[in-house]
Amino acid sequence: MKQTHLYNEHCEAGAKMVPYAGYEMPLQYSTIKEEVTAVRSACGIFDVSHMQVMRIRGSNRETLEQYLNYLTCRDVSKLSRGKVQYNALMSSGGGILDDITIYRIDDNDVYLISNAGRAKEVSEQFSKVKVELNLDINLTSFTDHCLIAVQGPTSENNLSKLYPQWSSEIQDLEYYSFHLTNESENTFIARTGYTGEDGFEIFLPAEKGRKLWSDLNSQHGVTPCGLASRDNLRMEVFYPLYGNELNDDRSPRESGMSRLIDMDKDFFGKEALLAREEKDTKIIRGIIMENKNDIPRTGFSIFNDQDQKIGEVTSGGFSFTWNCGFGLGFIEKEFAKKDSTVFVEIRGTKKPGIIKIRSPYKGSIKLKKAS
Repeated sequence: MKQTHLYNEHCEAGAKMVPYAGYEMPLQYSTIKEEVTAVRSACGIFDVSHMQVMRIRGSNRETLEQYLNYLTCRDVSKLSRGKVQYNALMSSGGGILDDITIYRIDDNDVYLISNAGRAKEVSEQFSKVKVELNLDINLTSFTDHCLIAVQGPTSENNLSKLYPQWSSEIQDLEYYSFHLTNESENTFIARTGYTGEDGFEIFLPAEKGRKLWSDLNSQHGVTPCGLASRDNLRMEVFYPLYGNELNDDRSPRESGMSRLIDMDKDFFGKEALLAREEKDTKIIRGIIMENKNDIPRTGFSIFNDQDQKIGEVTSGGFSFTWNCGFGLGFIEKEFAKKDSTVFVEIRGTKKPGIIKIRSPYKGSIKLKKAS
């Protein structure tokens, strides 16, 4: 198993370590409820250094955009400097190879972050397309950095105090924007996250990452959080997870991510996506259980009121925000209408839940810079 550069910090803090995507990662430090509550009400910090970070340079803007636009299903040419784009790579069968984020440094220069569990597949596809298109592209992967997520309503205040030299840049960052703090060290702060709250993701050299982690804990009382609370937080805002809601057999439409598809351009997997259009009969939807103690889990079957199986749970658990069981499910479209009732089979009994297309939770994300 691999270890991130913050492994010792996790162990010293008493985190429960588990294998995840080839790494030893902290599952939790205290209780899931305490960690979730900290992020929802104040600030929590996550080690996400297991994610794969690449820097991609082209000989010019046209070359870079030709490369990225063929690899991804969303139009990269619309991404301006200092902005971040959520995008996806397609599989040859029209499914999602991985969901990614792209950070525009300059006309011919970007950072790209992909999931740790898909690092091999993503790297292979990037290398393959580079050869096929015969493009002058430089790919650099990083192994000597930390990627740290600082999430919650007080995250801006905490980081501004810790980095007074960047406080104005931090406060001025809009959602899905980033500030390149030191290009020679490949260091940046992005106003992004995976929790539904205002927050930042910071990429920086390992030694500085360890100091950031320590300073936020010791000087600012920020709560260290693990994989379990991160999963709970992302589920409450209906964010998908690769391997659960997203996979290479499920199209962007089925995953509820049609917004990522730009059919006006050519991209890898487009023909397969078009061929399966009429076969996509299911879609990912949120489910909030009617009874507090009914907790859906991944793989549980979902039924309609005629006792017909119409899908299965892809992610599930207990919501500390709503004080009830909830989750996400892959459901036949005709039964996946907003506020309709479905039944999740839990320990042999079918329990009622309500379909939600969008999460009812409204967090602290700042969609626009304050005027």
